Formats: sequence, structure tokens, C-alpha cells
Amino acid sequence: MEVNGFRIRMILPVVLISLLISVGFAAVNLIIPYYLLALKGLLTEPPDILARVETREVALEFGAMTSAFMLTRTLFALVSGGLSDHFGRKKLIVTGMAIYVLVSILYVFTASVEELILLRALQGVASALVWPVAETLLVDLVPPFYRARALSLYVISMQVGHVAGPLVGVAAYMASRMLIHGDVITLLRAPFAIVALFTIPGLILATTLPETIQRSETRNSLASAALSFTSVFREVGDRVRRSLAAIYTNSLINGFTMGIFVSVATLFIMDRITANPIHIGITFAVASLVGMTTAYPMAGRIDRLDAARKKTVLIAAAFTARTTWLLIAFSSNILELLAALILAQVSFNILMPLMRTIQVELVPQNLRGRVFGMQQAFFNAGMIVGPMVGAYLYRAWKDLVLLGGLLSGDQLVFIMAALLGYVGAAVLALYYEPVSSPSAPRAP
Repeated sequence: MEVNGFRIRMILPVVLISLLISVGFAAVNLIIPYYLLALKGLLTEPPDILARVETREVALEFGAMTSAFMLTRTLFALVSGGLSDHFGRKKLIVTGMAIYVLVSILYVFTASVEELILLRALQGVASALVWPVAETLLVDLVPPFYRARALSLYVISMQVGHVAGPLVGVAAYMASRMLIHGDVITLLRAPFAIVALFTIPGLILATTLPETIQRSETRNSLASAALSFTSVFREVGDRVRRSLAAIYTNSLINGFTMGIFVSVATLFIMDRITANPIHIGITFAVASLVGMTTAYPMAGRIDRLDAARKKTVLIAAAFTARTTWLLIAFSSNILELLAALILAQVSFNILMPLMRTIQVELVPQNLRGRVFGMQQAFFNAGMIVGPMVGAYLYRAWKDLVLLGGLLSGDQLVFIMAALLGYVGAAVLALYYEPVSSPSAPRAP
């Protein structure tokens, strides 16, 4: 118990950093579609007094912001894992948090779509330096039989951020409505200040993190560290190599399909269900809150499963998560949307920590940074292309009417993403071979 208590205290700064970044990120994401509309002169009134808004004209710009973020995140994720394996986890996390702070301050002063896209790209650099490295640091700090729970706490912190973030964004927007009497652009800028308020404490926390890579392990050159992510396949056996290849293929497909989904989901809700940012924010927050309550209890059960049963749960969660996209596409009101979002949150809260756990069990500690970095890189590579494809298809297909009015073009985008997601889950089911950790006793 003493050792376990020590471990929890050690991972607490990592969990809090995840929470703070997630709150700021989610608060801003709620406002960005409206801000894009305002910058293009398509939104001249406060959105909460409108029943619907036409989002087609900012679909490509919204997709471009996501693609810019994922492009830089992908490029830097390719090397961040290897760099952390050689030079230490803490240094990269502190550097990434410093960039987050800079970007969060600059957001307040953006005045054009181009500036928003540029800042989103810089934010992608910060994300690549923080997220995969922080996950690696976390699993370094806990024994094998607590990894799923530790990673679940990490995921829960993100989910708390996704609960609180939209509510914080809504509160900032409502405060702006009461206190600011300028144009819509000025009204919508206020929530951007929220990001700065949450990232600065995160940078301070990053400086308190422990280091798990010893000085004697960090003597390789910068160039070899940057390129060492490719060495993972040379340092593992055929069985692990096949499993990693399946995981990376799944990640690439998931990134592409997730990119399609995130580029159109909010626009679809604004078009089809409600344009009110308060209603959207509360719906997302409630879904995240309900989903979050399942994360840690499920992680405790997963820690007790053997490797083969973990795979069964993984595949089931993967297929369920993609099915929720179909449910969202056919939602016609807030309650139906909320039910679909809750199921999506529950599925992803099981899937995310479990995916990380199986990667940890496949390789030794000295390869974890590279494995996490590569998995992130493949996912991010898909996310570079997916948002632009989703945005283009949404704009091109939006007015299509199919099957005698039973299916619309915008719904077809969700169906395509879900079907491709099933392909990714099938790759895991066919080619991932579980490996039990030889050092992992049964969880208490």
C-alpha cells in the first residue's frame, strides 16, 4: 500500500496537466465554429438567439484547422517518443507546455482565419511533445498490475476536462453576453482567454515531474534519437512485430475516420439539431460526465483480465465506438443525440486505456516511448487527411437526398466513417496477438 500510495502521488502532476489542457481545449473548441462564421461575416448576431446557422461555408476552414494541428503533431510525434527515450520525459513535457502557454496567449489576439490555422499548427507541436511522452512517463511510474487503472485515471482527467471545458466555454460566452456590448467577433473572443488561465498552471506542474530515464541512458546523439523510432521493429520478435503492425494500421485508419467525424460532427449538430452553443455545450458535458463514471471501475476489471480477454473487450469496444457514429447521424433531437454521445463516451473510455495497456505489455520499458510515439504518429497521419476529406464531402454531399428521403448526404459521411472504422477494428481482431506481461502479478 505504501508503494502504491507513492505511485499515485507520483502520477498526480501528469493527471492534473492532462486535466488543465483538456479544459482549455474543450472550452475553445465549442466556440471555434461560431468564430469562423463571424470572421467570414456569416454570423452577425449572437448565436444563442438563432434557431439554426448555415455551417457549409466554414466546413473547409474548420477541417483545415484540424488538419494543420494533426500535421505538425504527426511530424513531431515521429521523433518525440525516441527523444524522450534518450533525453528524458520531463524535458520534452516542459518544452511542450511552454509552447501551449504561448499559443493560448496568442489565441486571444487572433483576427483572421489564417491566424487561427497557424496557431492550431503550433498547438500540434506542443501536443506531440506532451501527450505521448506523458503517457509513457505515467506507465513508467506504476507497476504492471496497476497500468490500466493509472491510464484510466489519465483518460478520466481528459474526460473531466471534456465535461468542464464546454461548461467553462458556455460560462465565458454568457459572461461576454452580459458584460460586452461590441460586435459578435469581440463577444466570441472572451472564451479564448480561458485557455491561458488553464495552461499556465500546467507548465508549473510540468517542472515538478519526476524523471524516469536515467542520465546514463541519454548519451546518444540528437540525430540518432530523432530517428530511433524505426528501430522498434528490429528489436522485437516476429509475433510482436505483427501485433505492432496491426496496432499501427488500426491507428492510421482510426485517425482518418476520427478526422472525418470531428470535422463534421459539430457542424452537423449546428445544422440539424440546435445552433445554440449553450445547448451544445451542456449536451457534450453531460455525455462526458456519464461516460467518465464508467472509466475507472471498468479499468479495475480490465486489470484482472488475462491477455486474451483483454483483446475480446478491446475489439468489442472498437466496434461499439464506431456504431455510435451511425446513431449520431440519425439523431433528430437533443435527447437522441445525448444517448448516442453517452454510448460513444463509454466505449472510448474503455478503448483508450486498453489500447495503451496492450502496447505496454508488448514491449520493454526502453521501447515504450518509441512505441507510443509511433502509434500517435500513425493516428495523427490519418487525422491530417481525414478532416479535409470529411469537410469536403460534407460540403459537397450536404444537399443530397437518397433512398427516397430516408438518407441524406451529410448522414452518408458518418456512415462512411463508421464502415472504415469497422475495417480498422477487424485488422486488430485478425492480426493482434496478445502477449502476457511476464512480470505482472495478478492485480489485488
